[in-house]
Amino acid sequence: MAASEESQKPDLMSDTVTLVRKWNFNETQLDNGMTAYTKPIFGKNGNVTALIFLFPFGDPSFHSIMMEIVAYLPIVVPENDRLRVADFVARMAQSTVSFTQMDMESGIVSLKQRIFLKDTLYPNDFLVRIGDQVYAEADVIIPVLNKMVYAGLTARDAMAEVDTKLGYSAE
Repeated sequence: MAASEESQKPDLMSDTVTLVRKWNFNETQLDNGMTAYTKPIFGKNGNVTALIFLFPFGDPSFHSIMMEIVAYLPIVVPENDRLRVADFVARMAQSTVSFTQMDMESGIVSLKQRIFLKDTLYPNDFLVRIGDQVYAEADVIIPVLNKMVYAGLTARDAMAEVDTKLGYSAE
């Protein structure tokens, strides 16, 4: 690509930051020096902290970035419950669109989705739907984790109670 063509390419990072700000995310400098864009998401079953990270991806000439949408759940799993909750989180990860994880050191559960952007942004409504999927999955998981952590239920029993309440029960 000629230098003049290179200089005419849109600035994908700048365009993405502008879009994220349009979604009412606020720029935040994290303790580790990274920049994140944050806002609270108010769900039916609890509130999550949403973060969006934007990373240059590959060689700068690729004009690519990775957008990572993360939902941190409002539950800190106590140390004595972490193994059984981690087992649930690992099994749940097989049935969700988002990547689900629990930090064993802190007890924080999060869901995330990564989107690779090259040369130009995907349409706004497409990116919003991906974020909404992450937040919707988090909102369904919150009551299950609450029942596991605060009521001491097994994952199976917690899911059965939540499914019955939501009308998903086979009974």
